[in-house]
Amino acid sequence: MTNYHPYLPQQNDPYIPYPQARMDPFYEQRREEKHMLRKTASGLSWMLLLVVLLMAVLPSVENGFLRMVGYRWQGELQFGGYTSLLYYLVNGVTYILAFALPPLLYLAIKRQPLQRVLLFEKTPFSTALACVFLGMGVCMLANFPANWMADFLEWAGYSGTLPDSPLTGEPSIQALYFISLAVIPPLVEELVFRGAVLHGLRRFGDGFAIVGSAFLFGMFHGNLIQLPFAFLCGLALAL
Repeated sequence: MTNYHPYLPQQNDPYIPYPQARMDPFYEQRREEKHMLRKTASGLSWMLLLVVLLMAVLPSVENGFLRMVGYRWQGELQFGGYTSLLYYLVNGVTYILAFALPPLLYLAIKRQPLQRVLLFEKTPFSTALACVFLGMGVCMLANFPANWMADFLEWAGYSGTLPDSPLTGEPSIQALYFISLAVIPPLVEELVFRGAVLHGLRRFGDGFAIVGSAFLFGMFHGNLIQLPFAFLCGLALAL
């Protein structure tokens, strides 16, 4: 006579699929990891969608504010009716808000302190210099696959264009042009991709986090010509 407990799954119960797998600790661990991966991917996707939404909505909000304070569009057509100075100021504010608010909101919901996500530590000068040269080298090498992609698209009959900003010969506008391309985007994009995204994926392994964040970084540019360049640079930056 065998002991039978009506509330526990039995080894040979035909109504419980794969009873051994369901009671296997490794199976439970894998199922929990998949659940955490789906949850993390969902949260990061909503954060990136919010970035895109703010990039689309904020210019209209800023235009409405300018109308409210009595601004009249008298600038050049290439600057969207703004003066050149106001054009770069509006774009800078839009970029900062759109890329800074979503990751900060995401980290607040996850109750992750910013200093845990953006790790700063004292680095020897030789190490910092090596990282600078590594980054420059990767950027130069990444131009090759980017050019190959451009040639392929041209061969396929698609003339893709790279995003660009208008520029004049005024020193103040050239300075704003430099800030809008080489200062603001790196800072806020680091907060999103090498901050929230990379940190969120590291629980699934550093290699997965590096490749995953680089892939999202490349796709986020929304341009096939930029995708290879941004992906390779994203790998180096995440590493």
